[in-house]
Amino acid sequence: MIASSEIICGVAFTAVLTGLVFGRFSRPKAKIFYADKAIIGVHDGAPALMIRIANGRAALLADVRVQVTALAMGTSKEGERFRRPHDLLLRMSHFPLFPLTWTLIHYIDEKSPLAGCTPESLVKDDVRLFLSLVARDVSLSTQVNDIHGYGPTAIAFGMRYQDAVSWDEEGHTVADLTKLSLMEPLPPRVEAGP
Repeated sequence: MIASSEIICGVAFTAVLTGLVFGRFSRPKAKIFYADKAIIGVHDGAPALMIRIANGRAALLADVRVQVTALAMGTSKEGERFRRPHDLLLRMSHFPLFPLTWTLIHYIDEKSPLAGCTPESLVKDDVRLFLSLVARDVSLSTQVNDIHGYGPTAIAFGMRYQDAVSWDEEGHTVADLTKLSLMEPLPPRVEAGP
C-alpha cells in the first residue's frame, strides 16, 4: 500500500507539474508592436488621432478587432472627481487579415472627446489612451489578446508617421518595423490639430 501510494502521488505530481509548465509556455502571445507615440495630426484633410501598430508574428493574425478608449479626469454634478472613459470611434476597428502594419485612425470632430484638445489640456486632464486588441492566430487556431497605453506626454501634435512599408523588386510588400515609430512634421500646407 505504501508503494502504491508513492506511485500514485509521483504520477499525479508529474502530471500536474507537466500540465502547469505546458500551459504556461504554450500560451500564444500576441506579439504586437506599437509606435512609441500616438499622433494628433491630419488625415484626408481632417484632424485625426493616429496610432500605428504592426504584427510581429511570423503567422497571420485574422479577425483582428481593436478598441481605443480615452480616460480623462472629469467632475460629476456633485463635484466628485473621477476618471471618465470615452470610447473613440475608429475609421476601421475590424481587420480580416493583419499581415504587416495598420494605422488606427480616429477623426476628431465636434462629437469626439478629443475635440479642441491641446498638449497642455491633455496633461491637465491627465488623458490616457488605451488600445485593446483581440485576434485569432491562424497557425494555432487560438485567440490572442493584447493591450497598450499612451500617457498624455506620449501623444505628438502636428506630426505624421514616416512610410514603413515598401515594395521589393518582385513587387512583394516589405514592412520595416524599425521605422514603426518614426515621425516627421506635417507639410507646411497642412494645418495640424483639431
